[in-house]
Parts: sequence; C-alpha cells; structure tokens
Amino acid sequence: MLLSDVTTQNELRLTVGPSRGALILALFAIIIFFVCAILMALDGHKMGWLCAAFLVCVFPIMVGNLRRGVRTLHLNHEGFVVEGGKSPRIMWREVQGFSVAAAGQPNSESAPGLALTAAIAFAPGAGAKGGKFVVFNFVPGYSQNQKSRKVARDLFGHESSLPQVQGHKPEAVAALMNEWKNVHS
Repeated sequence: MLLSDVTTQNELRLTVGPSRGALILALFAIIIFFVCAILMALDGHKMGWLCAAFLVCVFPIMVGNLRRGVRTLHLNHEGFVVEGGKSPRIMWREVQGFSVAAAGQPNSESAPGLALTAAIAFAPGAGAKGGKFVVFNFVPGYSQNQKSRKVARDLFGHESSLPQVQGHKPEAVAALMNEWKNVHS
C-alpha cells in the first residue's frame, strides 16, 4: 500500500516498531551473548560476570517487548495513537506539524555542551533506516507534560516523536501525518 493513496480513508493503521521476527532474533542473540559471557567468567575473566549481569537485565525487557506484540499507529479523523503502548490519543488540533529529524540530533543552540556529546554518541546513520524519526511539536496552548516537553525541546529541538513505521520512509510518514492533520483538523 502506498502512503499517498490512503488520505481519503476514515482511518488507517500502520505497524510501528520492530517486527516480531526482529525481536525473536534479538532475544536469540542475547541468549548467545549470555552463554559467551558465562564462559568468559568461568575462564577467569571478571568482565564476563559484568556482561552476564547486564544481559540478565536486558532479557526481561526483550521478553516484555515480544509479549506486548506488534504496535500500530492508528490514525482517524480525531487524531492518532500508538496502540499497544501507553501513549494517549493525540488530537490533530494539538499538533503544530510533523517533520523528520535524525535520531539523537541535539539542539545545539540551547544545549551546546550536549551537542558535542550527542554528536559523538549518535553518529549519523545510526539506528534503523538511517536513524531518522518523525518528530512533532504541540501547539502553544497544549498543557500536558509541559516540563518533559520543554526538556526534549531544549535538548533535541522537538517535543515528541513517533516510532519507526515498518516499510515506509520517515519522510513519507511525516508527509502523510501532515496531510491527515490538514484534512481533519
């Protein structure tokens, strides 16, 4: 399905986040790394225990993601919500617009010290699909989560973002979201 063909629909659901297969593969990799860490530890390397402890902490998170199942971005005439997560429904009138930003791209004007740190930590092209995400800001009168939105805006230049949409480029998703906002708000 082409994203440009769906703006006349009353609602739309898009799969977001990693696929079930990718989660199973990651879980399998964690198990393999855990076994290797234990073997390192038994061979006398203390770092093996540290690695094993870390992987024990990561394992339940991955199982939780796998149990939660596939999440969907549900759009309708009122707004949008990421189903399968803890996200509230966001009304179209509450959003200024959608654009694309690189993952971890700092707002160097308001946080110059963080800009250098983030530039090192989030190298260009890191992450899925080149590390780009659909981002958005809320309208000035929107009153929920003001403190966390201000921190995000100061650090990264935008207040919120959407998870990756499987099979579609972030630029196409941002254009789709803007079109739905314009049609339905």
